[in-house]
Amino acid sequence: MTYDCKTGLQLITNPYYIVSQCIHIFVSAATIVFVIAIRKGLWTFPVHKNIKAIYLLLFFSIVLHAGVFIIFEVHHILKIFTIKSDCDVYQPGLFCLFVRLTIHYYAICIALLQLGICIERTMATVWSSRYERCSVNFGIAYCFFTIATAVTSSCLVNYTTVNEPSFSCLNNSRVDRLRVDVVNYFLTGLNFVTFLWIIILHEKNKCSSKKQDTQFSKRYQVQENVASTRIVVNACCTQLLFFAVHLVTNMARRTRIDSMDVILYRTLESCGYLFTYYSLIVSIVIAVFVHRERQRRISTLRDNINKSCKGEDGSKLYFRMYGKQW
Repeated sequence: MTYDCKTGLQLITNPYYIVSQCIHIFVSAATIVFVIAIRKGLWTFPVHKNIKAIYLLLFFSIVLHAGVFIIFEVHHILKIFTIKSDCDVYQPGLFCLFVRLTIHYYAICIALLQLGICIERTMATVWSSRYERCSVNFGIAYCFFTIATAVTSSCLVNYTTVNEPSFSCLNNSRVDRLRVDVVNYFLTGLNFVTFLWIIILHEKNKCSSKKQDTQFSKRYQVQENVASTRIVVNACCTQLLFFAVHLVTNMARRTRIDSMDVILYRTLESCGYLFTYYSLIVSIVIAVFVHRERQRRISTLRDNINKSCKGEDGSKLYFRMYGKQW
C-alpha cells in the first residue's frame, strides 16, 4: 500500500468515503441529542448511587466521544474546500493525536466501567443485607480510577516519536499498530469475561429471589439485584457484540493491507469504525430497559397493595416510597 498526496486527495474526495463520514456525523449528533433527551428519566430512576455514578461517567464518555467525532469528521470534510495543493490533505499531527486519544480513552473506559458494574453487583449480591447502607464512595472512587487508567493507557498506546503523516485520524501509526492490536484483543477478552460474569450473577439473583425464607430487607435487595443485572446483561451483550465485530472486521481488513487499494482500504476503515454506532445503540438499549423496569415496578406495586395506582400521582407516590429504601 503506497501513500502520496495525490492518493490522499482521491481518498477525501471519494463519494463513498464522504458518505461514511456523513453517517458518522449524523449518528454522533443523534447520540448527543438522544442522551440529552433521556437524561432526566435516567437520573430520576431509583437505583443505587454506585450504579448511577458509573452510568453517569458512561454517558459523559459517550457524549465526549460523539462530540470529538463530529469535530473530526466535519474538519475532514471541510478540508476538501480549503486545500490549495494535493499535500494539504494530510491531517495536523496534534489534532489527530487528540482524536486518537479520545477514541482509545473511550474504548478502554467503557470496558472498565462494565467491569466496575460487575464488581459492584457482586458486592450487592454477596452482602445483600448490608449493601443497602453503602454510600456512593465505591462508585465515585471507581470512576476516578477508570478515568485515570483510561487516560494513561490511551497515552501509552498513542505515544510515538515518529511523526507519520496520515490522511485520516482513524489511521494508527505503524509504530503504534501492535500496541493498538494488543489493547483491542485485551478489551474484547475483558468484555467476554464480564458478559459471562454478569450472566452468572443474574441467574444467581433469580434463584435467590425465589426463596421465601430471607428477611424482608435482604429480599428487597435481591429483587433490586435481579432488576439491575437484567439491564446490565443487555448492555454487556451489546458491548461484546460491537467489540467482537469491530475486532474481526479490522483483522480481516488488515490481512489485505498490502494488496488492497488504499482508497478502498481507508473507506472500509471508516465504515468499519463501529463505536459511533455502539454509542447510540447502547444508549437506546439502556433507555428502553430502564423504561420497562420502571413500568414493571409500578405494576408490581399495584399487585402488592391491591390498590389502584394510576397516573402521574401514583407513579410519584411509588417512587417516593421506593426511594426511602435508599
